[in-house]
Amino acid sequence: MSKHTRLVAACACALLAMTCASAQAEWRCDCTKITGSCKAGVAVKGSSVHITSDQRTCARVEYYIDGQPFVALVVDGEHQQDGLAHEGPPEVLVQSCQVCEDHLLADDMPAQSATSRAAPAASSGTAAASATPDSALIKVAAAYPDAARGRSGDVLVEMNIGADGAVTQARVLESKPSGLFDQAALDAARRWRYPPGAARTVKERIAFQPPAAARAGASPAPAAGPRNACVKEGNVDELVDIVQVQLINACAEPLLVHTCTAGFAERADQWVCDEQPVALVPRGDALNGLLGEMTTDSGRIRFGYTEEKYVSRPAASRYALIACAVGDRDCYSAAVRWTDYLNAKPSNVDPLAGSDVAVAVVR
Repeated sequence: MSKHTRLVAACACALLAMTCASAQAEWRCDCTKITGSCKAGVAVKGSSVHITSDQRTCARVEYYIDGQPFVALVVDGEHQQDGLAHEGPPEVLVQSCQVCEDHLLADDMPAQSATSRAAPAASSGTAAASATPDSALIKVAAAYPDAARGRSGDVLVEMNIGADGAVTQARVLESKPSGLFDQAALDAARRWRYPPGAARTVKERIAFQPPAAARAGASPAPAAGPRNACVKEGNVDELVDIVQVQLINACAEPLLVHTCTAGFAERADQWVCDEQPVALVPRGDALNGLLGEMTTDSGRIRFGYTEEKYVSRPAASRYALIACAVGDRDCYSAAVRWTDYLNAKPSNVDPLAGSDVAVAVVR
């Protein structure tokens, strides 16, 4: 056998091993159902990335290498995948580790070696069929929005997929009913992951059904409206004549936060309100750093997802806010009317004025 032939054979064997490992993970793991959390480690060795989990079951690990996001399905505690070319020691950050539902355990199958467990999935053709470039490896289930209140629908989403399999951009092509489920579909689609490969565009239809309890009338849907109590103060830095406050989200859902504070310099003695809100997410949320959009009565708005928002105000002054769940169009519209009313008003004007929803005022 020539040297060239041996090299081709070695590459083919390596590719087959990676395909089998991917097929096994896809067959075993359902990451639309998260059952717990785990601890993960990520180590870059040459052109490969070695990912480990402290759980022997299925784990979904999100991590960054030099600021670039990656995701891996880890079974049996470890996984290896190709990395990106880099110069010098890369900066590695583990974002999250979540335990997924494991079909192997759910089916109560006897313990076997990793190789023998992968064989049934490969022979059936199911895993091979799902491993196409346009078939998602991880589909995060879309959250049913409170504002839907028992209605069903679907959204056709078009996604741009990067070479690493991450969704770089998502947009709504059509939806029924129009606008009702758009934001929930986009939030879910941006967390999906596809097989690495050439950059491409795919389309997926995401269906929405009301939760079983809501269909049965067991309990009413949570009321829409401000989620002000979810916004908490983190760090508070008191300087000579300025107070800088870090706002964080203490709840699970992303919140569009509108704030108004007393101004500085030429805007002293006035209220200064945000022109554009930000979407505050909990610590470690995968949406952090991404862009979002929402359909409102006046058209579509765009915003950034972030884990923290800073509010600066003069010492001995106050600030006010309204926080709305992303997708709650009525709350968002009321918050916009409030900021439009209060902005540039004298700072002695009551910040509760001009709003028909609850406003949180903090000194």
